[in-house]
Amino acid sequence: MKSYKKGNYLFLEVSDDILENYETELEKILSNTAALNKHHVVLDLRHAAYLSSLSLRLLIKYHKILAQNNKALALLCTDETIIKYLSAARLDSVLRIFQNEEDLFKAVEHPETQTGPAPALPFAYVLQSHGDILIVLLSGFLRDTTEMKAFEADMVDQVKRKRLRFVFNLEQLNYIDSLAIGRFVKLVHFLKTHNGKAVFCCGNEVVTDLISAMGLSETLILMEHEEEALAEAARV
Repeated sequence: MKSYKKGNYLFLEVSDDILENYETELEKILSNTAALNKHHVVLDLRHAAYLSSLSLRLLIKYHKILAQNNKALALLCTDETIIKYLSAARLDSVLRIFQNEEDLFKAVEHPETQTGPAPALPFAYVLQSHGDILIVLLSGFLRDTTEMKAFEADMVDQVKRKRLRFVFNLEQLNYIDSLAIGRFVKLVHFLKTHNGKAVFCCGNEVVTDLISAMGLSETLILMEHEEEALAEAARV
């Protein structure tokens, strides 16, 4: 993997598809760069035609880490398949994607002309009753923050009001971090102690991959469609 610097930007040029042989190297470079806290990072994918699911998780992870230090992670990409893949994973709403370096630096010099993705949507949720099952429609970006804690308190309050069966619809959830998933695990255990049940459905690939990577596929019952989740939630 070729790397070079231009100003306060570190460019990482990928010469092939990001598969297992690149993932380890990519994470090492991203980790070291984040630790130095000196450069924005630009991942050049113009010679790649495929990204693995692990590489998507790396992009999410280091976007968050760099952003906490007021640094950015951007992509150079022209392959339509990869762009569609990023869009399906909702990463196009998180990362800036440019066709070339010229467009990147033009956007940096003239931010008022930027036409990239909209800012991350705030976390929100809507409650819908389906018989004795409470459907919770989640949307936006969910992190272990004040919003998650308030949401968790609301769910606990619903349990105290004898709402014991939940379907969490993740279709409009753009992003969730591992800490927020951990809070869902606690909520599931809390429900079990009250003879309740929680089922999850409609998660995008980034969300479902993170749940799998954390080894929680059996703890968090995840169905593909809401109808399946409702049937599972109703099952004793």
